[in-house]
Formats: sequence, C-alpha cells, structure tokens
Amino acid sequence: MSETVVPCLQNDAHKIGAVVAIFTALSSSSLAHLLHHIGTDVPEEYSLRGCRGRIIQDISCGGIYLPEYLIFAIGFTFVSLCMCHAFQKAGYILEKYSTLSSRLVRVFRMAGLVGCVSMIPMAWISMRFHRGFHLLFAGLTMGPWCVAFSVRCYSGCPPYHRFAVITCVMAAVLIVWWFTSILLGFSKQSWAEWVAFICFLLHTFTFPVPASRSSIFRSEQEQAEVELEPAGRGN
Repeated sequence: MSETVVPCLQNDAHKIGAVVAIFTALSSSSLAHLLHHIGTDVPEEYSLRGCRGRIIQDISCGGIYLPEYLIFAIGFTFVSLCMCHAFQKAGYILEKYSTLSSRLVRVFRMAGLVGCVSMIPMAWISMRFHRGFHLLFAGLTMGPWCVAFSVRCYSGCPPYHRFAVITCVMAAVLIVWWFTSILLGFSKQSWAEWVAFICFLLHTFTFPVPASRSSIFRSEQEQAEVELEPAGRGN
C-alpha cells in the first residue's frame, strides 16, 4: 500500500476525523448560541425555522450564519477527506483478511465514499441557503454510512465487533427517528441527531486498519516494526 503525504493519516485518519468532527459540531453550535444566532433567545433577523426556541438544536443549526458557518463548513470538509482515506484503508483490510465477498467489500467502500463526498456540499449549503438541499445531502451522508457500517458489522472483523454492532444499530434507529420527526413536523428531537452523530463517530474507531510506524497512537518501540493488525490493539 502507498504511504500518505501526511504520515499521521496513514492509519489514524478515522480517529483524527472523529475528533475534528466532534470539535467542529460543538464549537460551531456553541458559538452560534453565544452570538444568539440559535437557541431560546434569537433576535428576529436571525430567526430560522427549526433553529430557535430550544437549547438543543440540530447540528446543522450551528452552520447557518457567519462566523460559525466557516467553522462548520471547513471542519466537516476536513472530516470528509479523513473519512475517505479511512474507508479506503478499512476496505483493504476487509478485502484481505475477512471472509466478505469482493462484492460486499465494494459496497462498503462505495457506500462509505458516497457518504464522505456528500458531506462536502452538506457542509457548505447551509439550512439558510437551501434547507431541502442541505437535508438531502445530510441524508446522502448518513444513509450510505449506515450501509457501510452494516457491512463492517456483518464481516465480524475485529476490533470491538460487538461495540460496532451496538453503535451501528443505535445510529440507524436514531437517524430514522430524527428524519421522521422532521417530516412529521415534530419538534424537540434534535437530541436524537446528536446521539446518532456520536454513535457514528464511535463506530469509526472500530474500523480495521493496517498498523504501521506512522501511527501517532503508538510508542516508538511499537512503531519499529510494520505489520498488519486491526486498529485498537496495543495502546
């Protein structure tokens, strides 16, 4: 396998992407609350349907107005690139070391990449620009990821297979709950999106990836040799 330009992304792209995703969502939403762009005390000029009147708002509500819009858009664009690399690496391990058919491995890779690519327009097309398009790309991000995660669970591949199944099922159920509440006009269901978001990111930590000396999560002694093993073992 070829090395990446940025060494720490060789095996840790999924972990870095998850950390940046959490930071992006929390920081953009916190700044939006602080500036009264969303929340319970929103001036009329910033009032947007679905992003006012509640303390817990949809994650997307943190990326509507400047300056938090830039944090949201740039942050999730970076997450998309990290996760693209992570799905490719995990797909390699599933192809070489699992009992999955080549067709299912392709499904894992393609579904993962479709979700990653869809994340970029979702990040830059805010709810204020076009609510319909934003939700469409949000669905095209989370839906294919659920498919890819299901294939990963079906593979039975370590590490943390049982935890992978739990987070996958929880994320899928909560995303369906959240989207259904939007379609039916129910309010105060943003908590479901946040919990599903966390489940998605926790699931990526169960990705099987090749171990190498480029990992930033390994000691110098462990990095002395290069071998293939699932992520999560060792440190």
